Amino acid sequence: MLRRVVARGAFRSGMSVRWLQYGHDMHKEMMTGTSKVSIAEYDDGGFVVNDVNMRGSIALLPSIAMMWKPNTMEEITVESLNIFTVANPPIEILVLGCGKRIARQLDPKLVEYLKSHGIVVEYLDSFNACATFNILNAEDRKVAAAILVNEPK
Repeated sequence: MLRRVVARGAFRSGMSVRWLQYGHDMHKEMMTGTSKVSIAEYDDGGFVVNDVNMRGSIALLPSIAMMWKPNTMEEITVESLNIFTVANPPIEILVLGCGKRIARQLDPKLVEYLKSHGIVVEYLDSFNACATFNILNAEDRKVAAAILVNEPK
């Protein structure tokens, strides 16, 4: 199984990287919304986001990570994209991780739906989508990510 580790926005392979934070107040971060989502690891079946192992596709906002139902591009619907259109503050960039490679793009109706909410879609393979989201989120950009797991072999 392929295993990739994200290190401060850049990837390193073949080793596990962990940072321990001492003296921070996690409850305060959650209540004030100052904590940031960061993808630490990625493999064919899922992700490690803020030290939580999430198996399957994920949807990320700047300070919220959640499981996401679609597993393929064809399963993405208006309903599955609604989380990004109601985010506050509004999202400007949606990083869409398409699996191992960018084989297809969203239905043009879905792209138009996102555009009507001021959201631009950036298509990347899931590996690069993880790093791109981490970097843009660290820069306080109005970014979200929808990242599909790699398709099983």
